This record gives sequence, structure tokens and C-alpha cells, in this order.
Amino acid sequence: MNYFERLKAEKTELEQRISSLGTFINIVPTYKELSVKHKRLLCLQLEFMKAYLLILELRIEDIESR
Repeated sequence: MNYFERLKAEKTELEQRISSLGTFINIVPTYKELSVKHKRLLCLQLEFMKAYLLILELRIEDIESR
């Protein structure tokens, strides 16, 4: 697997993780049982994951535009 393929695979994996964490936060009842601090940390983690996804998308776009 070359660099570009690994980058796209990383993006796909991250999208799946974002989806899973979003589902956990919004749907899974266990989330409501967590401490306020832990819930805040998970929400913050989700936001950073989305930011990282944006960076991956920009990197992929840059490679594709060459």
C-alpha cells in the first residue's frame, strides 16, 4: 500500500470512529451514566477527531490536485 492509499485508508477508519463515537454520545444510554467531566472529554475528543479528518481531507485533496 503506497502513501496515498494509506492516507485514504486512515481517513476511512477515522470516519468510522467518528461515527461510532457520535452514536455513543447521542444514542447509547451508557453515555448518560458517565461523569460530566468524562462526557465533556468525549465531546472534546469528537471535535478533535473531526478537525483531524478535515486535515486528512485537505492532504488528500492536495495530492489529488497535483
